[in-house]
Amino acid sequence: MKTRVSVFVFIVLAVASSLAQVPAVKSSVIDAPQLLKDLETLSADDMEGRQVGTPGGAKARAYVIERFKASGIQPFGDSYEQPFTFSAGRAGQITERNGVNVVGRIDGTRSPRKYIVVSAHYDHIGTRNDGRSVRSREVLQHAQAGELADLCRLRR
Repeated sequence: MKTRVSVFVFIVLAVASSLAQVPAVKSSVIDAPQLLKDLETLSADDMEGRQVGTPGGAKARAYVIERFKASGIQPFGDSYEQPFTFSAGRAGQITERNGVNVVGRIDGTRSPRKYIVVSAHYDHIGTRNDGRSVRSREVLQHAQAGELADLCRLRR
């Protein structure tokens, strides 16, 4: 039994050692510094949680649009913005709210009439009544910002 455990530990250590020696991979597709900047920007406190209908949400939307432009993503028509309405709240206190999706396209290289639709989920749940970020949801907020940063990180 001790021999099996020793062999197992040896194999684990050998694999871990070989993995530790693998150099960092550089990519011609992924712009890692820009990815980190996008993530930090979209999850920053001055975005006020990116809640729909707030100045922080508008600021996040403007940032996403600028990143779409910088990434070569084209709008459908004249604008990246696609307004929509939705109902929010609980029974007896439901209100209609206005949101804006950010949508663009990447035209095909061989068939320009075929394209990839790109949409950004940039909004989040906002802040607490005291104006502080909703820290219990911080991981989710960073994850959603990360999804968007992943999209914008691709080099043209």
